[in-house]
Amino acid sequence: MTRASAVAPAASGAAGRPPSASRRTAARAAATSWQPGRVAGVARRNTDPTLLEVAEQNLLSAGASRPRAALEAMRACTHLVQYAIVVGENGGTPPPTAADYQHYWKLSERTAFRELSRIRAAFPAHEVEELGVALAAAAGRQRLQQSTTAAATLPASALGLVAAA
Repeated sequence: MTRASAVAPAASGAAGRPPSASRRTAARAAATSWQPGRVAGVARRNTDPTLLEVAEQNLLSAGASRPRAALEAMRACTHLVQYAIVVGENGGTPPPTAADYQHYWKLSERTAFRELSRIRAAFPAHEVEELGVALAAAAGRQRLQQSTTAAATLPASALGLVAAA
């Protein structure tokens, strides 16, 4: 007995498959297809956007490509955390200047200004000094020094970048 004759003609779909197989395949393909801003199989959380997500969205709005925006957003968040560490070391008042940032991290003047300009590009509506002070207050010195990523995943509403949900 051949496979084709084992399936009744009335119950078979296209090419001798059961009709449900083609529907399952189509549903699976739709569920795993790529969509902008969506990771296949991962549900989107209903919380505030993180600091990193806000930076990336600002860079995308400024015209950067998605890979460039992701890279520059992570760099900007890293530099912002470094600035917040300097804020914590200096006590926060007055906010550190570019020269203080340069001296603390032992950078050249040009590198210090380049890093601070990355923060300004990622957060154009806010001053670097106010963001650094807010981040230092929200995250705390220990958390900042332990992990840059932990600070970048803080809710943006904790820094006043977006309204709390």
